[in-house]
Amino acid sequence: MIRQVAVALKKILALVFIGALVAAACAQEGQPDQQLLRGLMTQSHPNPATMTAAASIPFEFWIGTEKMPAGQYVLEIIVPSVAILRTDDGKAQQEIFTLGIGGPVTQKDSRLIFELRNEKLMLSEIWCVEGKRRLTSQTAPSAGDDVQTRVVSLSYP
Repeated sequence: MIRQVAVALKKILALVFIGALVAAACAQEGQPDQQLLRGLMTQSHPNPATMTAAASIPFEFWIGTEKMPAGQYVLEIIVPSVAILRTDDGKAQQEIFTLGIGGPVTQKDSRLIFELRNEKLMLSEIWCVEGKRRLTSQTAPSAGDDVQTRVVSLSYP
């Protein structure tokens, strides 16, 4: 009897974990939940200071399943693991979840890195004064992969 209860609990926990992962993935694809972002900001930083940078991206690209147009963009790092990339006119924006892969870079070395995957340029990394970050929606290339990249510089106001 105890063994059956333990097995049932393991199944329930696995389903809860999978549900949480699906919810996180769905949340990444939609527009940012401003109330959630405010909560993250106040929990992480009592006096939040959003890091802002600009980029001129001369080509269409993808963030996850969202196609983004070429144009002038503003990057806002809300907390180290959450950013928003939006066109300067505000017509297109996407919330980005990231994982740290390296330390901060200088302003002149700040950049967005795009990888060509399945004939689509995918935003894969952000290098900025907050650190080097990889999008959680992108897997790192395997050793021996011939990955073509494009790099766009970031500038700071």
